[in-house]
Amino acid sequence: MKLERKRILFFGAGAIGSLYAGKLALWGHDVTMLARGKRLEELREQGLVLFSEKQGEEKATISLISELKSDDKYDYVFVTLRRDNLHDVLPILGQNQSQSFVCMVNTADGFSEWITYLGAERIIAAFPGANAKIENGSVHYQLTPTLIQPTTVGELNGTESQRLLVLTNMLQEAGFPNAISKNMDSWLKSHLAMICPLAYGIDSGDSFSKNKKAITLMCRALKENFSFLYSSKYGVKPAMLHIYRILPNFLLVRIMRSVFNSTWIETMRKFQTPSAQNEMNLLANDFIRLAEENGVELQFLKEIMNHTKPNHL
Repeated sequence: MKLERKRILFFGAGAIGSLYAGKLALWGHDVTMLARGKRLEELREQGLVLFSEKQGEEKATISLISELKSDDKYDYVFVTLRRDNLHDVLPILGQNQSQSFVCMVNTADGFSEWITYLGAERIIAAFPGANAKIENGSVHYQLTPTLIQPTTVGELNGTESQRLLVLTNMLQEAGFPNAISKNMDSWLKSHLAMICPLAYGIDSGDSFSKNKKAITLMCRALKENFSFLYSSKYGVKPAMLHIYRILPNFLLVRIMRSVFNSTWIETMRKFQTPSAQNEMNLLANDFIRLAEENGVELQFLKEIMNHTKPNHL
């Protein structure tokens, strides 16, 4: 049975926000996007256009605003911003009367700042299961394989609330395989422990898998990152990510060489943008700082970051 039509706002009109907004609108929900500048002009002129090799071109009907008013209430507000943009908009979001904010923001810092402005009871933490970029106003995308990373959501208190179940059903209907995590703080930190080293390999191009020194360093960084989380109060989620910590490094190197020769990595490279790379640097530094605050030095991740590209090592 199709779910009741919901009134949804997307605060953030970048590639990921546009993708999720478009898919939910195509399924019949009342979707509004808050956009400014060039992106607002593109959406006004072209509409919201999605494209994938599997689905072809799709055009979604949405509403547009450039300012969020405090009394403008939505069933769900998706916050789809980069980590460095969140601080400035939290006071604006906090003044709005909506009760469910789906924060699709990558962070190593936990939720304390979000809670200060929104209150824990209004926050649903989330992370997308897709790659996307905007080209000439159109959103080009590919969903991440479910076994690798479905769209992941969770209440801060770990419960499976009614609004969370409605959200997962909405996402599933719109074409986004998803999972619920009972500890999104650990999940997001674990994601960073994995993606920070991998990102430098992805950025390095096709020759990375042939550079033994570089790929060995990346694997050591993965093991070091997950050893830190395992021994800390944060833990590792989901449990399958313990494989990075448990496997002997020589075996992990062999596996990673195969991974970096796969079509999945080719897809990841296709969706890389300069702004995504800049955010990755910020997040890696955040993760290093988190470890240092817990008395751990992430030597290998620092070593990777000291080089523009791992294949220059």
